[in-house]
Amino acid sequence: MLSIVPCQRIRRTTEADRYRRLTPVLRDILHLHDLIASDSERQWQEMGGASGTGGKYGSLEMVESIKPGRPKFEFPFLEGVKSEKRFRRPALYPVLASFRQRDGELHRWSRRIGRDGRL
Repeated sequence: MLSIVPCQRIRRTTEADRYRRLTPVLRDILHLHDLIASDSERQWQEMGGASGTGGKYGSLEMVESIKPGRPKFEFPFLEGVKSEKRFRRPALYPVLASFRQRDGELHRWSRRIGRDGRL
């Protein structure tokens, strides 16, 4: 005889659920996004670039530079910060995502991040 086992209800994740998980860190994400995009050149030079001797940050594929005659890039979540170069979004998102950690249904930071962007 065939027995029927009750099936557990499968919870489907909606787009709203995915965004709701980010609620605890959303303001920090916006701040950190702009910080990484605007400060990546200084970090690159401080590390010594790819060769360890500094380097041509602006010539990297992951860097976007303003065209002559265009206004500087603005970073709305960093008050008053403008730059002629910024880290491109396709390169920025994996860096940004590396700072978060899933904690049950919500996300939190894997490391403490100060308002000045220091870890």
